[in-house]
Amino acid sequence: MSQDTENSDSNSPLCLYPSKPCSNPRAVKTSGELHNLCEQHRRRANVNQQKLKFRQRLQRLREMQELLDAEAKSLAEQQPEMTAVMKVAAAPDEQEADLTDAEIAMLLQMLDD
Repeated sequence: MSQDTENSDSNSPLCLYPSKPCSNPRAVKTSGELHNLCEQHRRRANVNQQKLKFRQRLQRLREMQELLDAEAKSLAEQQPEMTAVMKVAAAPDEQEADLTDAEIAMLLQMLDD
């Protein structure tokens, strides 16, 4: 019996890696049953699965960000005065003002006049 035929049998003690024959023994589950793949191919498959899940998550986040950006743009077009207020409120101070108490009092007096 050839190794291809032997490895295609689900009762085989050898790795059932589908792309090419692998002569490594199948990994053992905690329950004592055999996994389909050897430890090396299981690790590689798990890493590939994690990469795929990460790329899918990034894609979902990009799509959500695009939706949020489109919604924000739509709201900005509907309410331009609110957008201006939000931009002013959200803008960080470029320079901190170091005013003395006398200067603050003088500015307040000018506002009252």
